[in-house]
Amino acid sequence: MPLSYPLPKRWRLRECSRLDAGTVAALVSIKGVACIAAKGSPDSPDTKSTRAMASTHGRFLFVDGLRGCAALSVAMFHIGNRFSGLEFLNYAELGVAVFFVISGFVISHSLINQAVTGAFFASFALKRSLRLDPAYWVAIAMAIVVVWVPGVLLNYDVRLPSLSDVVLHLFYLQGIFGVGQINIVFWTLCYEVQFYLVFCLVLYLMRKAIGYRLTFNITASIFSLLLLISLLWPLGVFTSAFRGSFFVNLWYLFLLGAFARWAYESRFAAIVLFFTIFVLLSRLFAGGDADLHLLAGSVTAVLLFIAISKNKMQQWLNWVWVQYLGRISYSLYLVHDIIGLYVRDTGIHISHKYFGLSSLAISYCWCVAALAASIFAANILYKYVERPSHSLSRKLDIRSVKVGIASMLNYARGR
Repeated sequence: MPLSYPLPKRWRLRECSRLDAGTVAALVSIKGVACIAAKGSPDSPDTKSTRAMASTHGRFLFVDGLRGCAALSVAMFHIGNRFSGLEFLNYAELGVAVFFVISGFVISHSLINQAVTGAFFASFALKRSLRLDPAYWVAIAMAIVVVWVPGVLLNYDVRLPSLSDVVLHLFYLQGIFGVGQINIVFWTLCYEVQFYLVFCLVLYLMRKAIGYRLTFNITASIFSLLLLISLLWPLGVFTSAFRGSFFVNLWYLFLLGAFARWAYESRFAAIVLFFTIFVLLSRLFAGGDADLHLLAGSVTAVLLFIAISKNKMQQWLNWVWVQYLGRISYSLYLVHDIIGLYVRDTGIHISHKYFGLSSLAISYCWCVAALAASIFAANILYKYVERPSHSLSRKLDIRSVKVGIASMLNYARGR
């Protein structure tokens, strides 16, 4: 049957004659293809693949741990990097590159074995929206309130975003239309949404054009051309920046994650991955204006590839506190620059004005308090907004989307 996104070579149907009743572990139906997973030796290719794929609809603990570390590093960067003695936190901003690579890995993994039809594309976009939008919209409201309330209480003028600015933010369009960010971290979400939609759209177009002949190598070949285009920016061929607006200059980070996942299935994808990393690191160590995002993205991609290849996805970074940060990472990323900076600046102001305390040690203390407040607020946002939206997203399936689209079309025809 036609597949728009190739079935992993290690999951292809094994002859049942090779298995006895005592070795059969599972019989899974994937888009009409029966896949047998056998209980072989711990290091056998089939068993390793089965364990690696076990989290297709679950979670990779190593990925969650990376997310938690990245969110914490970005929060520490925004809260503490301006103070003397904390200049090393400037490197913590590289967590953004880690996020982009993780996104490419996770999205490509979730789309393996999926026939990317028009209905699937609609379902994918809706699920992504349900997972991202509620917490993001609450963060937008929080950012506005944090500016507006002090202005009202202290009776001074504040500049609030216009209604059109807010609407553009709601649909991740503020960067494309050149509107200032309500919060400094929101520009990355504009990129993330473009990454998701363009990636899925390309897979859909590939299915329409190639159909059943599509393989991992063909998929990797087409995306390697797109990767090459995006590399023109970090390599300095193009110097114009699209920060916060158009995705192409940073898409190489997302595609590094995708190729890290595909490299587990395709030797050609592995060659593309490591050749790209070689080129990026060569550019970095050659000097010039190259930045450390190239290094952060390359290291993250390599770690993800090693983890899935060595079956360490459920072992690495499996510490309670790291996993906790991983669960709330999206919420922490959204609120730290809103709550954390408000707590830090307010605390430092009160300490100086009312108690005459203005030492660097006091500033450090308020930075710690700001980080703690950010984690606390993120926990609330995750518990009451993000987690319920994830549950709703998981309940949505492609069939319900098809029914909804058909109903809308029938209604439109009736009118």
